[in-house]
Amino acid sequence: MGYIGDKYGRKRALELSIFLMAFPTFAMGCLPSYDSIGPVAILLLAITRCLQGLSVGGQLMSSLVYTLEQHPKRRWGLYGSYVMAAANVGTLLGGIVGFIMRATLTDEQLHSWGWRVPFLAGILVSITGLYLKYYCDEDHAGSHGVHAPPNPIKAAFGRANRRSLLSATLVPMLWSAGFYLTFVWLSIFMSDLEVPPLPHAFLVNSASLAFSVCLVFPLGGIISDRYGRRRIMAIGAVCMGVLSPFMIYVIGLDNPVAAFFAQSTMGLSLTLWGAPMMAWLVEAFPPEARLTSVAIGYNIAQATAGGFSPAIATLLVDRYGEHTPGYILSALALTSLTGLLIAPSHQHDQGEDAYRQPVAEMEQDQHEGGDNEEKTRLHHLVSGRDQFEEDSDSSREII
Repeated sequence: MGYIGDKYGRKRALELSIFLMAFPTFAMGCLPSYDSIGPVAILLLAITRCLQGLSVGGQLMSSLVYTLEQHPKRRWGLYGSYVMAAANVGTLLGGIVGFIMRATLTDEQLHSWGWRVPFLAGILVSITGLYLKYYCDEDHAGSHGVHAPPNPIKAAFGRANRRSLLSATLVPMLWSAGFYLTFVWLSIFMSDLEVPPLPHAFLVNSASLAFSVCLVFPLGGIISDRYGRRRIMAIGAVCMGVLSPFMIYVIGLDNPVAAFFAQSTMGLSLTLWGAPMMAWLVEAFPPEARLTSVAIGYNIAQATAGGFSPAIATLLVDRYGEHTPGYILSALALTSLTGLLIAPSHQHDQGEDAYRQPVAEMEQDQHEGGDNEEKTRLHHLVSGRDQFEEDSDSSREII
């Protein structure tokens, strides 16, 4: 998906990934049972899951890069946080649906037909793809005056890009494992692994997710625009690493109110790390191989730290007690902080603010007065021309 986005445009990659999510999800709700066709049911389930994984692996980063490149760089923290907040709302809706299904259906109904309903509803995702296709602006491969490389994957692994790619692999590990442990695995921990089970575990999980991530996430992006990505991310990582073991201990006390505040504390720490991280990832790479590089780094982190952390957490609970999984996040906080420290200090803005500044702003500046040379420079940047120095005299005369 990253290759498609860098070679043929971010929008095309995003459209493809959306439809690749909608139809396999719907197909999962139509799958025959094991009792009907035997082991073939397992194979069909694996295929649909792989297609979903391929989709989500390209969808989030494609939407991130597409969105940020449409807006001024000085507000990338805010708009990057919007992208991830929207993804978190999807997780929130999933948790709410899970709570409703468990509350309204018996176990027999859930197993016989109820589990299919949320998957069949996945076809609704295609509506957003259609809207994107017909109503959103086109982008262009090699935007900002930079031509797309012959092979973005080769460029992503090029020598000049390797340090940034390593950093972009380590940094998302805390977010990936932190989110899956805090808002996916912990709901199962509270309802099934904890003894006795926490009452209304899915409701507690959804409420803390809505408060600490979905609502507050844009605030994390705003303060990163004002005070810098690294500073805010470092605060979040330290809080997550130090507080997580204690917060999971509090969640294990079988008190829904205490569990809500403990889970929300972990979520707020994650927000301080994850909201600035979205813009930080995009800023780490040049436009010509940006989507490929971001997708490689982020998805390696998702597949390793995010993919294995729930299984490791369950193993730790089984062997060493209910309160041990928090130390996974402590270790990954240190790992991701290391990735942040080794990252190159430069940022690849490539003059994107000037190219993306709206024409309306330029016209307002012209009415307010000011230096004619600066006005002309803005006019040429917005219109995509690069011959200002040669034609500056005639441009002044026209203005």
